[in-house]
Amino acid sequence: MPTQQLSKVTELKDISERLVEAIVHQPKVDANEVRKFLGKARHKDLDQLEKQVAILKSLLKKMGVPFQAARELDELRMDIDDRWAVALETIDGMLEER
Repeated sequence: MPTQQLSKVTELKDISERLVEAIVHQPKVDANEVRKFLGKARHKDLDQLEKQVAILKSLLKKMGVPFQAARELDELRMDIDDRWAVALETIDGMLEER
């Protein structure tokens, strides 16, 4: 094997060994703490969104916008809530794998 190729093989071996070492020595993640943190973030986010949607619906009503617009805002809120649930489930799966 030419020395240039041998040098690249050695370099790749060193990199892979460092990656394995870094993975093995990753700090432990407190899964319950992560879940609690994300649960609070979700609750805060959805609470703020709920307030914003209520304000927007009120303003739209005063402006004479059809009721269907308010329902669209409710759908948006529900979609975001559903997306939070999916994200938390995915993250929980990642935490379980560790």
